[in-house]
Amino acid sequence: MILHYSFKDIEPVWYSGALPFPEMRSPKAKIYLEGNSAGSFPAVFEIADLLTRHRISTNESAITVLFTYVAGIVPQNPHPPKPGVWSSVPGTKIFGQIRMPLPEEAVHLIKKVDGESYEFELRLLNIDLKEERQN
Repeated sequence: MILHYSFKDIEPVWYSGALPFPEMRSPKAKIYLEGNSAGSFPAVFEIADLLTRHRISTNESAITVLFTYVAGIVPQNPHPPKPGVWSSVPGTKIFGQIRMPLPEEAVHLIKKVDGESYEFELRLLNIDLKEERQN
């Protein structure tokens, strides 16, 4: 299975029908990914958000996995900030996000679980990750 991802925005993959679980409204999920990536996909994620969409008029649904990761730390600034100028707090984390729209075959693999910090699990094996770059 080929999964596309982006560090920016990416179009959802729409499929016919409802969401796999009616109560599914952007919950947390434990994600297992195993496969190949030729791009710069960060190493390991455990918990991600499932961004859900449903078009009532056409009865179509889409789920995008949103991975959030620490991309860096705001450097310590030896100079005090200028009065009236906004600046980041030194030493705080900078977060990045990766969006991965799920094809219909992956959506059917989502399982409802009773995790401590998540409601669903998704295990995807033998996948190929392809970065979708935007100009």
